[in-house]
Amino acid sequence: MKTTRKIISLLLVLAMALSAVFCGVYAADEMTPEEEAELVATGGNPDDYFSGSLTGSVKMEGTWAFSTTLKNPILEYQETLWSETDGSTLTYLPNIQAAGKVRISIYKLVWKENNDNNVKYEIFHNGQVDEFYLDCSKGHNSWVEAGTFDFAGDPENEYIKLSKITSGCATRGSTIRFEVLNEADNYESVWNTYYVSPSQEQVDQETLKPVVTFADLDGHWSKHDVEFMATREQIKGIDENTFAPEKTITRAEFVTILQRLCGDMYTVKPGEGQEEPTLYVPYDDVKPGSWYYETVANADMTGALLNLPIIDNKFEPDKEITREEMALLINNAVITSEKSTEFLKNFENNFADFEDKDEISEFAKDAAEQVTWLNIIKGQDEVTFAPKANATRAEAAVMLKRLQQLVLQAGPPTDKKWELTFSDEFNGDDLDWDLWVTENGSPGHILSSRWKENIEVKDGMLRLLTKKENRGDREWTTGSVKVDPEKFSQTYGYWDARYRYTAAKGINNAWWMINGKHTPPDGYEIDINEGHYPNTINMTLHTAAGEKGEAVSYGKAYRSNEDLSNDFHSYGVDWNEEYIAFYFDGTEINRVPTYTAHQPSSPWFSTAILNWAGRVDDSADGTSMDVDYVRLYQEVK
Repeated sequence: MKTTRKIISLLLVLAMALSAVFCGVYAADEMTPEEEAELVATGGNPDDYFSGSLTGSVKMEGTWAFSTTLKNPILEYQETLWSETDGSTLTYLPNIQAAGKVRISIYKLVWKENNDNNVKYEIFHNGQVDEFYLDCSKGHNSWVEAGTFDFAGDPENEYIKLSKITSGCATRGSTIRFEVLNEADNYESVWNTYYVSPSQEQVDQETLKPVVTFADLDGHWSKHDVEFMATREQIKGIDENTFAPEKTITRAEFVTILQRLCGDMYTVKPGEGQEEPTLYVPYDDVKPGSWYYETVANADMTGALLNLPIIDNKFEPDKEITREEMALLINNAVITSEKSTEFLKNFENNFADFEDKDEISEFAKDAAEQVTWLNIIKGQDEVTFAPKANATRAEAAVMLKRLQQLVLQAGPPTDKKWELTFSDEFNGDDLDWDLWVTENGSPGHILSSRWKENIEVKDGMLRLLTKKENRGDREWTTGSVKVDPEKFSQTYGYWDARYRYTAAKGINNAWWMINGKHTPPDGYEIDINEGHYPNTINMTLHTAAGEKGEAVSYGKAYRSNEDLSNDFHSYGVDWNEEYIAFYFDGTEINRVPTYTAHQPSSPWFSTAILNWAGRVDDSADGTSMDVDYVRLYQEVK
């Protein structure tokens, strides 16, 4: 089993897979007398060893082998690497997004026999390279500080490279520690710590994908939405370079995209004892072997086509789909998803403004009104629904993207019953300042001051502006706003917000709640997301008393496959007595015990200049974090 794990680890490292980032407190675990004796016997200092999380990854070149003869300081990951092959290298990739001062320490491994007395480390940082040499033939296993270096927050180009340059000896590689220092207190304290070790089991991580685009979308109103869908492989062009946005779309084509988008929801499952499901199509003109046969079969058998007009038992796959038929099928998907949408009836709805609403066929009238409530269909203009018009490929892409974002990925999971307890859609010309309160001043730990003037409501969004202006003893200003806890607060429930990141480095885009500032006995902070441009997601529980009674953080950082400033995404938590489950675009990506988080709190949005969010520059001036809505639910038991 041990050998298997080593082989898997080695293969994964060789594949250069980026590791998922674990943010939190690194605490020493108590050792048993036997463990301590073993460490001492192999030259280790028990004070140097701990149980902690690892971040980043290691790229290996040349010939390296795993060993436990000399252990690294991470208790869970005891293996180290060694090489006798000249020219072999280890590249430690910490994936540090932070800009500022970083203190670097190397865990030196001393092997008395045939050991390397001149290990070369190159430190790539802020566009330059510094060299550091380590004598591993003397002393004992211990942390050695290489120095403090200026980082630009450029993870693709900032790393440490170990090179074997001495012949006739064994060069060994262990853990490297990166300590991001806090600029707010003149770098006197550690903001965050990263440990990178070649012995960790690497974990694949999503990274940004190139945007899929088409030559005929330049200047077209649907360009962004089509590219969004195409990049996610949810829609395709008619060829590699052409989308044909104004071309009409057939029933078969639309149903294919809908079924692809809805996935399991519109996929027939195999019966008991079956490897493949039994598909059946009741329509005379949908024959086995046609490119759309399986799609239509899955859609029909799972209810996607419910109430769609069928004449003479023919589906008419090549018939151009109308806007009202499309509205019906989209509403069928809303119903099938079992997502909570009833409360949207309380919102302003422009369906009544459509001058041609009486022209909508009876089979589609309710559906058209429902999807208008949901803002999935907005009409060809403010007063025209155009129910009988043939839908274009652009219209289909845009509406299905809205279905995905506003319904399928929004709101609480459907395995429980919920009721809406609070919402703000940020319509109108200003924030409700009887409900919301803002922060004015310069919190000591951030590099910007926050002011009410940086908060605005515009175009149906709450906007938190970033400005380059000298105010409050800071060179930048940002915004912070929360619901007054005297007006509304809630314990537990599903907390959901849809927003897009500030399109600039250096800014922390926060959607969170706090109680007690981590102080015992019941203080906590739930960071639903503290996100950084372009694609970093940080979801964390900070609690006053964790598993061992200490103040500790439990969380993870992720990298999306999207530039999160280009579009709105949903970020939420399912918070209850037992656990806090973190959601990104409707998918659970992390779950931690609730610990001390049992007191009420209220919604809070804020932006801040932070060194660990990257290095800010003038391009950030005038940018904003844009919030589409915030909605809170409570479980109905």
